[in-house]
Amino acid sequence: MITRELIRILIPGLIQARVVGAAGAGIHPAAGLSATSRPVGPVTGGSGGALDIMEDEVEIGIMGLLEDMCSAYGIVRKHNKNTAASEPIDEERQHGEEIVAENELRAFGWTGLKIHVLRSCMSLCEALPDFNGVLKFTAQLLKMGGSDLPRDEQIKLATNISRTISAAGKLGMDGVVTNYWDAFLLREVELVE
Repeated sequence: MITRELIRILIPGLIQARVVGAAGAGIHPAAGLSATSRPVGPVTGGSGGALDIMEDEVEIGIMGLLEDMCSAYGIVRKHNKNTAASEPIDEERQHGEEIVAENELRAFGWTGLKIHVLRSCMSLCEALPDFNGVLKFTAQLLKMGGSDLPRDEQIKLATNISRTISAAGKLGMDGVVTNYWDAFLLREVELVE
């Protein structure tokens, strides 16, 4: 609960900081990502002292926090990183296991709370901006929310996915994609003779 509230409080501050920083640099806030998406710290000659870290390290830490929070609320299952690296990965089997796991997670918990947490994660990633995070949590929100989300919000989220991929492409970021498949895509089958 405390982590969720901290994230809720962080979002407006991050957005404001991005707008003010971009205005100070004389660029549009949306373009601020390409202008400032270089590493900070000793690599670029910055002097942050003990806080010299790379930008991607910050994103890994934030994504880890968001993934832990989602795991605590029963939204996603934490992956076991202790599996042997030499084991061959069967993608079909892996996708099947993911579908079963998502259905198990959907079966318990308070859906409204899960939707709220995913919206917060998505908003924080938009405020950073972290395109991969936006895609991940938008797709997860569509998967988890399903028919509990209003139709107009489902359309908005689906549009958000394509807009985010397009924006990342315009900034020259390759490999920004997401994996989304609606579990309820097929709702009814009718045999016709």
